[in-house]
This record gives sequence, C-alpha cells and structure tokens, in this order.
Amino acid sequence: MEYQDHAVAPAEAVPSTTHDGECPAAKANEEIQAEALDCQSDPEAVFAEVCSHLSLNRSNTLPMCACMNACREAVSYREVEVALADQPVMNMSTQTPHTLLRILIDAGAIDATPIYEEGVDPEAEDARAYDYELVTSEAGLRALEQYDPCARFAQLIEEEPEGYADAYRIVLDTCREAVGLPAIETALSGHPALHSPKTVFAGYFVSKLETVGGIVWDGAWRTTEEGIRMADSIPVCA
Repeated sequence: MEYQDHAVAPAEAVPSTTHDGECPAAKANEEIQAEALDCQSDPEAVFAEVCSHLSLNRSNTLPMCACMNACREAVSYREVEVALADQPVMNMSTQTPHTLLRILIDAGAIDATPIYEEGVDPEAEDARAYDYELVTSEAGLRALEQYDPCARFAQLIEEEPEGYADAYRIVLDTCREAVGLPAIETALSGHPALHSPKTVFAGYFVSKLETVGGIVWDGAWRTTEEGIRMADSIPVCA
C-alpha cells in the first residue's frame, strides 16, 4: 500500500487521546482488520514493505526501530506513544511517535487490535474502539534483526578506510559521559583518520554513529547501550 512518511492526514491516523479522554476511531474497524488480513497474505511482501519504510528516510530509521522494540510485547497504543515521546532517539525524527506507529501499522510491522469499552458490541455499526493493543509482527521482528545497530555498525566498519574503526571507538568511549562536539574534537585531535585517506572532521564520525544508533543526542552526545557493545568490539590501537 502507498503511504507517505512525511505526512499523515488526521482522518487516517489511529486516534490519540483527546482532552475528554475519548479516542474515536478514524477508520472503520472492519477497514483496519481488512488491511491486516491483506498484510498477512504475503509475508515476504510485508517484510519488504517494512524495510522500505525503514530505509526511506534516515531520520526515521532508528525512531521506527524504537517503536517496534517498544511493542515486542502487547502494549496499549496510548501508553506506548507516551513512553516513546520521552526517548531521546525520537528527536531524530520530525514525526511524532503516534504518526510513526501509524505508519508501521499500515506497513504491517505492528499489529493493532481494537479495544472496546465493556459492553460494546464490536460488530455494531457504530462501535468505536477507545484504544488499540499493539504488538510487533513477525515482519517487524525480522526487520529489527536486519537493522540491528551492531550489525549495521559492523557493516559500516567494513566499508570504511583502514584506521576509521579506531576513530569510531574513540568517539564511542568519549561519549560514555555526556559531552559536546568540542570534547569529541579534542579526543580525536591528531588522529590519522582525520587526514587519511582524505580530510574529514569529527562531525563525520559523530553523524555516522548517530545513524547506526551508537550515540544519541539529548542535549549532549551519549553512547547508547548498543554503542557500548560497538566500542567493546573494536580493539585499542597500540
């Protein structure tokens, strides 16, 4: 199905909580269920669709992965979007957690089951869910494996010039404590990777590490749990 990552019309989005506590469904429940059935019909097509969304916009890749990770076990749509909003990785995207979750639901990465008030007949024409139970699908779990930060970092290192691995390790180690770019520049000062095979700056390594989830910005650069594993996988140069 076609879906634009950069915009979601309010009428198409899974409803978020309103001021009065209501959460009206914007799509008829049967339409959502029909979409889910279509997604399940071809697992490989669903997996490809999910990966295409993860690759479409680099700024959304890690936030989308965070959304799928947060839904590994069944969770309320309302609760998970609130929890995701506090994660620093979400600052990489211009989209809200609500919108990213909706994109992933439409792509088949997350399954959404409507939740009704007690006594409401789901088959009734005017039945409206007040929330959705979300859980990452098999396609979503496969995508998380493919986009695992450490695996992506290993691939990055293979593609980089000799000597860059040590520069990445220095940045990861420096960011174990919250630091700004000047501290990273100081840590890399005089490193051969800045001048060979071409001139690059500390920001190059920072940007690459942020892209694969090794560090995150939350007012300062910090090494993530995955980043610690990345650093530990690189031997210290003598």
